[in-house]
Amino acid sequence: MNKYYPSGNAAALKISIRLTARLPLVALALAAVLCCAEARAEDLFTAEFYLQGSSPRQLIFRQYNEIIKKDGIETLRHVYTLPDGKPAAIEEVVKKNEEFSGYTLRFYQMNCGCRLIREGNKVYFTFLEAGSEKKGARDYSPNLVMGPTLQDFARGNWDRLDRGGKAPFFIPVMDRKILAPFTLRKIGSSPYNRPGVMVVEMKIDSFLLGFLIDPNQLVFDRNTRRLMEIHGPTLLRREVNGKMEATRADIYYRYK
Repeated sequence: MNKYYPSGNAAALKISIRLTARLPLVALALAAVLCCAEARAEDLFTAEFYLQGSSPRQLIFRQYNEIIKKDGIETLRHVYTLPDGKPAAIEEVVKKNEEFSGYTLRFYQMNCGCRLIREGNKVYFTFLEAGSEKKGARDYSPNLVMGPTLQDFARGNWDRLDRGGKAPFFIPVMDRKILAPFTLRKIGSSPYNRPGVMVVEMKIDSFLLGFLIDPNQLVFDRNTRRLMEIHGPTLLRREVNGKMEATRADIYYRYK
């Protein structure tokens, strides 16, 4: 196994991105937050990804999460597979004594990935694609969000969002070696709005990157505050006629 990637099956993120032939510009972060120290780990779930707008619905990926705790180290893992069970991607957030320590992401089908390591008030990037390695460093931000921490970030900011406020955070853009600003905000004009749910838009807070990265809509159950659905672009790619293509998906979660 390559030293930059965790072992295990597979996982990836859910950020909106329009791509060309290479790995998405925002190479990373798929979904939940490290900002609130009191936030608990997300609940265990399974999820199914359907090609957005397909009729009948076309299953393109499956997902599940794992939470591993040992000797003061907590690993939050998101695993993504193809419908036949073959690995698609895997991402992990590691926390030591409740503090963010590191993040890794691997795309199996594209043979690329990244690593983010925290040392004090700095975070160090490593991005690997087709044998080419990029490295960089940035100041650490406590509002740093990756896939396995997005749900808890939204829960930690629930009251603010429900009052109409915004919840800002950062997602690492590995190939650019920056932390990109995003925001969550409640929206009322959504086709996914219905009694008993709150719909939250996840959008990049950058004029230039906004042309490349479309928003996602996240649907939360008001009683449990659990994430029930995500609609929009995903970083996961699927093979179509021998080529890897970006996908838009309708994602549905079930909790154990």
